[in-house]
Formats: sequence, C-alpha cells, structure tokens
Amino acid sequence: MNKQENKVRSSNFELLRIFAMLGIIASHFLGPVFDEIKAPGNTPLADFLLVQATFGKIGISCFMLISGYFMCKQEFTIKKYIRILAQIYFYAIVIQLPLIIWGFIPNELSSWTHMIFPWTRISEDSFITDFLLFYLITPFIRILLTSISQMLHLRLLIWMTVVYVLYSTTTSFDVLKDPLMWFFYLYVVSGYIRFYGFTFPSKRKYRFIELLDSSCLVWGGYTLISVIIVAIVTLFSYNHGYPALRLTGHIGSLFGFAVSFSGFMMFRNMKVKYSKVINLLGGATFGVLLIHTNCNFVYDFIFCNIYDVPHILEYDTLTGISVFCGGVVSCFVICSILEIIRKKYIEPLYMRFIS
Repeated sequence: MNKQENKVRSSNFELLRIFAMLGIIASHFLGPVFDEIKAPGNTPLADFLLVQATFGKIGISCFMLISGYFMCKQEFTIKKYIRILAQIYFYAIVIQLPLIIWGFIPNELSSWTHMIFPWTRISEDSFITDFLLFYLITPFIRILLTSISQMLHLRLLIWMTVVYVLYSTTTSFDVLKDPLMWFFYLYVVSGYIRFYGFTFPSKRKYRFIELLDSSCLVWGGYTLISVIIVAIVTLFSYNHGYPALRLTGHIGSLFGFAVSFSGFMMFRNMKVKYSKVINLLGGATFGVLLIHTNCNFVYDFIFCNIYDVPHILEYDTLTGISVFCGGVVSCFVICSILEIIRKKYIEPLYMRFIS
C-alpha cells in the first residue's frame, strides 16, 4: 500500500457522526412539544416521538467517544483549537449580527454579549462551552492515560463506570452538573479501546472477548437490544410517572450509555470503505450543531415557523412520523450544505492569517 492509500481513511466513524447528529437534531426538533409528548396515556405518534427525544444525549456521548478515540493519539495544537473558535465566532457573528440590526433580536447588552462570547448562549445545555473547556485539558488526560499500565487504566475505567453510570442511574446524582467529568469518562472509555481494544490484561485468551473486539455483527445486536430497551423503559416510565430520562435520555443513564457504547463499537468494527460524501457530511456535523442551535430566534424560527413542530401532534400517526423524519433529515442536509460552503470558500480566507 502506498502513502496516498494510507492517507485515505475509512468512513465508519464519519457515518456514526452523521447518525449521532441526526439524533441530536431529533431531540431539538421535539423541544417545542416535549411537555405534550411525555404526558401519560398519549397517542402512538406521541409515544414514537417521545422515544426519539431520548437520542439527543446519546448522540452527544457518541461524539465524545469518537473525539476521545482520536484525540488520545493526537498532539494538542493551538491551531486546531483556534479553528474551532473561529468556526463558532463565524456563525455567531454572521447569523446574530444581522438579526440584531434588523430587530429580530433585542438590541441590548445581553444580545451583544452572547454574540461576542458565543459559547455562553449557543447551546441550550452549554455543550459548546463544556467541549471547549474539555478540549484544553485533553493533553493532560492523554499524558495520564499513556503513562499508566493497562491494568490501572482498566481499574480507572471500572471505578468511573460505577460512579458515573451505575450510581448516576440509581440515585439522584446528576452528571449534568459536572459534564466535564462525563466527557473525561468517555475519553477514558474510548482511550482504552484505542490503546488495548476490547481486551483484558490477562495471559489467557478468551474466544468470546476476541470476538467482541472485532465483531460488528455482535455489537450491532447489542445496539439493537439497547435501543429496544430504551424505547420500552422510556414509555413505561413516563406512563407510570418515573423520571425516565435518568434511565434512558440522561447523559449518565445506564441504557443510554449502552446505546452509545455499543453503537460506537459497532461502527468501530464496521468495514466501511472511504466515501467522499460520507466524510464530507461527517466533517460538517459540528457546523450543523452550531447553525441550528445558534440562538433562541434561530431555533424557534427553524422548528416552530418552518417545520411547525407545535402542531405536529395534530397529524395522524403515519403523517406525523413522515413530517418528523423529513424535517430532521432536511434540517441536517440544509445545515450541512451551509457548513460545507463555509469550509470550502470562507474558512481558507481567515485561516491563512491564523497559519
């Protein structure tokens, strides 16, 4: 294999990025009607939409697993960090400044503050802020993980799983209050897989463990089972007044993490050849997030005005599902096109000054 072929990367993780972003958009899409669809004794359409709403946090966990998988082998560079900041500022200024000038956003100090410091508003749950802060400490985490043995890495992984998954699921402990530690945990998980695969520090060889380390089909089965459990638990919990998000849609939930991790392992082992289209769309996912969650006005305009989400429950089941799926996919495609245009024609203009 020549050097050019070595540079051609497979598209399995880019495909996972696309599915993860679709899950995040689906969750945001249903924000205007979430209170209605989670009401007990609802219609089949509402039940279907309620299950889809749980995939937002699952998608975020998938993104962080992918990021950790690659960052644990890469050196931290200021240039890449500045590129991310420049991307955030670009969408904050290009979208919000005209809206302030035209009066769609109040011309007041808070609006200008949110535009000048976009990470304070750009995401409802401050994922952008958390990601930017976490990115700064990844070099130190990388040093930590590369300096310890496989056994110590495994012990750390087990301890954090008990605290941030099992304990978080069964008690009132809220991982959302400390998302940086959740990102750290996902980095530890994906870092272990990157360094050692799905193996254990033992001289004995276990055929089943070796199968898990390389099988896409087995992890695909686990992913399907996890998704089914998430659907059943979500519907049962809301119909009986239990906080279902702690079990399924919460970032530290046991079943939600099961979907994220099994899906991550499935795509890791999936043999997907290089696809320019998949890699192009996968590389645009962060921009898709920045566009459709840019500010409250943009969010309301997209999901309330364009897609008319507040009235989606008025449709029959088949029509409602079609409107939902079409809206999520079209939102992803349109935002992806805008991001691809920015990366190709606009980013090179300002990156030459950064370089």
